[in-house]
Formats: sequence, structure tokens, C-alpha cells
Amino acid sequence: MEKKEQLCINQLQAYLMDLADCEDDSAILELLRDLLQTQLKFEECIALHQYIDRYFEVIATTDRQFNDESWPQCQLFNTAFEKGYVLSNNPKQELDFAFLNCIEKVSIKNALIISINANVNNSLFIFTNVDIDKCDDIASTTTFNILLQQAFYAIISKVKLSKQTHKSLSLINKFTALSSLFKDLGKEWFWRLDSSMLFKSISNIDRVGDVYTKMFLGHRIENIITESEQKNVDKWQQFNQLIKNRE
Repeated sequence: MEKKEQLCINQLQAYLMDLADCEDDSAILELLRDLLQTQLKFEECIALHQYIDRYFEVIATTDRQFNDESWPQCQLFNTAFEKGYVLSNNPKQELDFAFLNCIEKVSIKNALIISINANVNNSLFIFTNVDIDKCDDIASTTTFNILLQQAFYAIISKVKLSKQTHKSLSLINKFTALSSLFKDLGKEWFWRLDSSMLFKSISNIDRVGDVYTKMFLGHRIENIITESEQKNVDKWQQFNQLIKNRE
């Protein structure tokens, strides 16, 4: 008998559109919770992604206590990769929940592990305290697996963007600090010209007053050469060439 889809195509399309509007991984997991509230009825959700051989990192979770944890690969994971999903009725021994305190261990009665078919390293979703009677009907349906796959892609995308943004901001802060230090410690003057070769800014200009502001800013080099310097044409030609070559 053909298995009945628990999520129709129209519902799937609607949730995929909602996924695109999620701003972060927390919003993505809350969307899954809303969808499965009347079906799977899970308590917590953990998204795992393999980062090195036989070890997985938490990339998203509804429980902060799982953040930054590393999960070793176990037999349940292998079964999930082989069959698509597996239900553990004794996750406190079968899964590595050793980092949880005793109260939280007691509260975890079962765990549904679902593998994600993605063109990346092995990935899993773990749902705790699910409705056992509905696990097979939910986890084995095509539309549900498509939704989880797209949710995983959305999470990965948010994680990569967050890391890239953090890296970019770190580089900007680093170069800003180095630039400020170089400017403050440098004994020479530094200036900035626009594409028309007009002076736009000059370092240390505040130390000498408005005279240099009037002399440099908004002017080209040839406009500020004095009569005595005009005699030394070669020097200014060389200087102009250095600027044109951006040296």
C-alpha cells in the first residue's frame, strides 16, 4: 500500500516560502515546530553536521545547552544514514548525552534521528520526545524529507553567512586599527586623492590650521606648486607618475 503523505504539496510550497523569509536558524527551527506541533510533537530539535571524520557539530538547536557540543558518530547515526531514519527508545545510553545533567537526562525518553540527503558532509536532525506512533508516518514521507532537506540548506546558508560576516567585520576592525596606528605613529604626511586628482583629505592637517586646508583640499598638485618648486619640474613629474601608477 502506498504511504499517505502527511504534508501535501500545497503545504510544502507554503512552508518552503516561509523558510525563505526566516532570518536565522532559530526561526527555521520554530517553523518546523509549528509544522509538526500536531503531528510529530517533538520537544527539542538538534541539527548536526559532520565537520571531521566521525564527529558532528551542532549547527542549530532549540535548546541552548546543546550549542557548541561535539557529537561522536554512533551506531544510531549509521542506521539513520542507511535507512533514512531511526527511533531510539533509550537515547541516554545509545546517544552521547553525557554532557547533560541528571534532570535533563531523565526528561529525554526517546529520540528520532533523521538523515539528510545533501551534497555535503553527513547531516542529521534529532527530535526528542516525539509521538512514537506517528514517527514512521512522518519520517518516511517524501514531502517531509524535502522540507527537512531545505530547512537544513537554509540553516547551513545562515551559518556560512554569519561566519563570513564575522570574518569580514574582524578584518575591517583589524585594518582600521592598523590604519589608525600607522597614521598616528607615522612621521610623514599622508593624503587621499579622488579620480580627478583632487586632494580629498590630508593627515595631520588639524595640527597646522586652516592654511593647509585652503591650500590642498579641492586642488590639484599643479595648483599648489610654488614658484621656487616650479623650477624643479622633474621632481613633480616623477611625483605625478608615482601617483598615476598608484605606487
